[in-house]
Amino acid sequence: MKKIFLFSSFLAFMCLAAVMLSSCSKEETTPEVVVDPYNGHEFVDLGLSVNWATCNIGAKKPGDFGYYFAWGETTPKDNFGWDNYKFTSDGGSTFTKYNGSDLGELGLEDDAASANWGGSWRTPTLKEFNELMANCDGVWIKEGDPEFGGVAGAKFTSKVPGYTDKSIFIPAAGCRFGSELYGVGLRVYAWSTTLYAADLRRAYRACLADTPDVETRSDGRAGGHSIRPVCHSNRSTDADDGKTTEPEEVDDNTPAPTSHNGYECVDFGIRIDGKKHLFATRNVGASHEYDYGDFFAWGATEPYYTGYTMNGTSVTVTSWKEGKSEGYVQAGAPLYGSDGAYTTYTAAGAVLSPEHDAARANMGGDWRMPTFEEIKALCEKTTSTWTDNYKGSGIAGCIISGKGKYADQTMFLPAAGIFSGSSHLNATQQGYYWSSTLHNASDGKYLGSVYGGSTSPYGYNNRYFGFPVRAVFTFSE
Repeated sequence: MKKIFLFSSFLAFMCLAAVMLSSCSKEETTPEVVVDPYNGHEFVDLGLSVNWATCNIGAKKPGDFGYYFAWGETTPKDNFGWDNYKFTSDGGSTFTKYNGSDLGELGLEDDAASANWGGSWRTPTLKEFNELMANCDGVWIKEGDPEFGGVAGAKFTSKVPGYTDKSIFIPAAGCRFGSELYGVGLRVYAWSTTLYAADLRRAYRACLADTPDVETRSDGRAGGHSIRPVCHSNRSTDADDGKTTEPEEVDDNTPAPTSHNGYECVDFGIRIDGKKHLFATRNVGASHEYDYGDFFAWGATEPYYTGYTMNGTSVTVTSWKEGKSEGYVQAGAPLYGSDGAYTTYTAAGAVLSPEHDAARANMGGDWRMPTFEEIKALCEKTTSTWTDNYKGSGIAGCIISGKGKYADQTMFLPAAGIFSGSSHLNATQQGYYWSSTLHNASDGKYLGSVYGGSTSPYGYNNRYFGFPVRAVFTFSE
C-alpha cells in the first residue's frame, strides 16, 4: 500500500484514459468498524470538525462508486457537458448562479448531499478536505487488494487521539465527461462546495492518487464527480491549517459587565491571554438584536449608502454616497490603489488598525471588530441553532448559546445577506461577519456561522464585499 496525496489542486478531465469497471463486481469484505446512523446514513467520527459518511451518494457500501453529479446539480445523470449543465445556456460563457457576483460556496438548495440525504448532510468544503488530510494518515489501496473487495481507492485513518481506530474509504470512481468514464481505479475525484473564483467555469474538487502529478487547481463544473457527504459535529477546526481543536474549559467565576459604552454585551466564557472577550448583542449600526445593521467593506468605517429600506428580508438602498453608486466593488474598496492592488494590509494575518475598524468608529469605547482568533474561540465556546423566524420577526439566522455554566448566555446573528456591487444578496441564507484579520492581500477573514444553519463556522472572501460586523471588547479583570 502506498501513501496517497490529497490535493486542493486538480487534474484535467481528459488526462486519463478510461478503464474497465471490472472491480465493481467483486465482493467487498470491509473490515468491521463502529459507525453511527444519521438520517438513514452511516458516518464515522474521525475526531474532526465534521463527521464523514461511510459511502458516496448512491452507494450501498464503501467500495461502491455511487452516483456522479455535475457541480451544483442535485440529480445524477449519464451524460455530462455544458449543453445540459443547470446554470448556463451558452456553453459556460455566462452563468445564472455562482457567477462571481453571488455565492462562492454551494447553497444547500444546490447541494446534492443535502437534497438527497436531508438533515445536516452536505457536500464537504475545500477546507474540510484539507482538514481530513491534515488529521488522518492517507493510504492508497491498490486495485485487487482484498481489504475493500479489490476496489482501488484511498483509506483515511484518524490521527486524532481517541479516534485512531476510525477510518473511511473512498473508492477511485474516476469522473465522467460526456458519456465516458475516466480514471477508474486510478483517481478519487470528489466535489467540494467551493467555487474556483479565478475561473467561474470551474470548482474545486478533491483529487486523491498515489502519485503527485498535479496539473490544475480545479475542474469544469459540468463534469460528473462522486460526492462523499459530511454532517454536523460539535467541534471546530482552524480554517487555515486544518488542525482540529477541542474547547478549553476555564475555571472562571468573575462576573463580567453586561454593557459597555452604551451597548449590551454577552459573556460566553471566552478567555484569551487571561482576559475576557465579550460580544455585542447586536450588529454595528443596528437598533435591536435582529436588525441587520450596516454593511461594511473590510477596512471601511462607513457604509456606502445614506440609507436603505427593507421589504421583508430584502434590502434596497435609497441613496448611495458620492462616488459609491456602483456599490461594493473592488475599484471603490478602501485602500485599493490605481495600480490594481491594495496599498495597505497586504500581509496575511495583518489586523485592522483602529482608524480602519468599523466597530471602533461607530460604537466607540473599547469596542472593535473581532480578530480571527476571537471568532474561532466563539465557535469553540458556543453552539448554534438555526431559526427561520426569530421571535416572530420573520428574520432567519442563528441563535448562539454558551456551554456549561454559560448555557444561559445567548445572542442572535441574523442571516443578513451580503452586498456585492449594488445588489443585496442571499438574506435568510447567508450571514457572514467580518473579522479584523486579513487572510491574504485580497481577502479578509470572516465568521460564517449563519448559512442555512449548517456550514463551516468561518472562512474568507473578497474584502470589497459588504458584510455586517458584530463587535467585541476585551475586559481586563
